[in-house]
This record gives sequence, structure tokens and C-alpha cells, in this order.
Amino acid sequence: RKPREITIFDIKIGELKNEELALEVHCSKGTYIRTLAEDVGRVLQCGGHVSALRRLDVANFATQNMLTFSDLERIAKEGAEKLDAQLLPMEAALYELPAVKISDEMAVYLMHGQAVLVPSSPRTGYVQLLQGGGAFIGVGCVQEDGRIAPKRMLNFP
Repeated sequence: RKPREITIFDIKIGELKNEELALEVHCSKGTYIRTLAEDVGRVLQCGGHVSALRRLDVANFATQNMLTFSDLERIAKEGAEKLDAQLLPMEAALYELPAVKISDEMAVYLMHGQAVLVPSSPRTGYVQLLQGGGAFIGVGCVQEDGRIAPKRMLNFP
């Protein structure tokens, strides 16, 4: 693999048992834990590899809030309403993007592919587009002239 810049925020060294060392790593995206294990083994001159790997958190999604497939099957038997209650809003996956509230009129323009000028919006980058009472309708991209152009919009009937 081509080396890339990553950040290791924290490493907790766990139990050493039968020549196996448990580690808990808090790292940036793009980190290959298997490569980290090989690097640690190389520095210690003993070799290193991963025998088990478990992701504890992904972005802002913590393990304690995640469901297994078995959990989903069990909840689904209780009805669609119970299953729907477990779903996160679409914009939860876009937590890193700033949210911009737009008027209903602006939403119409965006849905037709036209850029709009939104006062007090970020000057660059991608944004979540929230209409009316905060309903997520898509992702926009701030252009050089400050207008927000639609990038990906939801199409509601």
C-alpha cells in the first residue's frame, strides 16, 4: 500500500497472553490497522499481524447504538413501526457538513438544478440543505460566487 498520512489519537495496550497483545486504537479515517500491527512488529523486531479486528466506532456512530442483523430481525417481527423507530435520519451520515436552512422558494429552484444565494451560509464546501422545519432535502456545494448549487437532491413525489 502507498503510505498516507494518518493520525493515531490514542493507543491503549491491553493484555499480553500467549504472545498475543490486545490493543485499542483511536485513529483517523484511512488507517489500516493491519499495517499498524506489521509496523509495531517490525519496530519490536518480532513480526506482527492482526488475529482479530473489531471496529468500536465509526465516525460519530458508537457501538452501543449499533444493532446486529439478529436485532433487526427480532425488531422487524414486532412490526414496521418498531423497525422505523430504529432508523437514523439521512442527514446523520452527513454530520460533518454544515447545515443550511433554505426557504420553500429556494428549495424549488434547487430541485430544478438552479443555484441560490443563502445569506449567512458557509463560503466554501458542501452543505446539508434543510427545508422548512428542518427536513433534509439534499446536499449543495458552495460556488465561488457564494451561491449554493445542488449536488444531490432527494426527489419527493
